[in-house]
Amino acid sequence: MPAAIDLPPGAGAGFNVVLITLDTLRSDHVGCYGYRGVKTPALDALAASGVRFADAVTPVPTTLPAHASILTGEYPPRHGVRNNG
Repeated sequence: MPAAIDLPPGAGAGFNVVLITLDTLRSDHVGCYGYRGVKTPALDALAASGVRFADAVTPVPTTLPAHASILTGEYPPRHGVRNNG
């Protein structure tokens, strides 16, 4: 696949991806997943017009290495990010 910079204008127009990540937020504490204790109207509206995942796993329980894995598709031993510091 060519790099995005090599694509002609408009070639990627069909892809609309917004990746939202939050540190230390449980899905069972967000309105779109059924929680009523705290209001999350912006997230609820975005979820209503997009895709939500009911099940997800992480290769590592620390934020920075987990984000590196999401963005690279690799496990921490491969991408080298092992902790938050």
